[in-house]
Amino acid sequence: FLGIRITMTSEGEYYLDCEVAATDLLDKAGLGMVRVLKCPMPTTVEIASDPALLEADAATAYRSMVGGLNYLVCAVRFDLAHTASRLGQFSANPTVGAQTAMKRVLAYVAGTKSFKIGGPRKSGPDSYDIYSDSDHAGDKVLGTRSQSGMIITMNGVPVHWRSAKQPKTSVSVAAAEIHALSDAVQHARLLMWRCEELGLQTQKPLRIKVDNKQAESFAKATCMVSRLRGIFDLRDKWVQELRDAKQVQVTYVNGNANLADLFTKCLASGPFNRAVQAVQTGMRFS
Repeated sequence: FLGIRITMTSEGEYYLDCEVAATDLLDKAGLGMVRVLKCPMPTTVEIASDPALLEADAATAYRSMVGGLNYLVCAVRFDLAHTASRLGQFSANPTVGAQTAMKRVLAYVAGTKSFKIGGPRKSGPDSYDIYSDSDHAGDKVLGTRSQSGMIITMNGVPVHWRSAKQPKTSVSVAAAEIHALSDAVQHARLLMWRCEELGLQTQKPLRIKVDNKQAESFAKATCMVSRLRGIFDLRDKWVQELRDAKQVQVTYVNGNANLADLFTKCLASGPFNRAVQAVQTGMRFS
């Protein structure tokens, strides 16, 4: 049992879904009939609403649900990546507010069990798009550390994504974006190595798209004297790798064209669904 189903349409399009695994998760949660929701976490109001700790049994059940969500994220459900990351940050000490937020997320999953990724088989050279983003201290009610997000698409289909809390507080938007960019480079390089082992075509240098001019300038080493002095040790190996033009090229895109935006912040149903559609189709969203 892998929890992933592969299908092919009569038009020759291939898709992956994890409807069976999603149904199993909902059965374990005992959710029953719920109102259909169009987004999993529009704000952090619910998750921060009640800091009281759950009883032992409820806390164990909460951790189980977090594990189930993370499996769906690893398999197919990029739309749940940011939400699962937020909920996972309460795994050590689950709260009543986190439990309330979890119920909303499960209600969203119940209405989107057939969620899938894929598309037509492409002939010719493979193409990759890599996006990186950060939400600088976007949820101060939960803490000051920023959220990093990245996604890689291959021939227009999402193949790798990540949403994670940064290890320390960043003092500026630029610093948060550079931390996120470094993380994106690391994961993109690993994916390219795996693709090479599978005999797939890869691209060099890695072309990563960001929506922050300072992050682009930092990678291109065009702002050596800036307010970022003292934040990063320019002698660090990861900085040198980031600035190696033969390995990485960083380009600027408008915020409404950065697909990684979905992985860094809570979005209401309208922006959220436009962002999901943009990832699935490669279209711009706003």
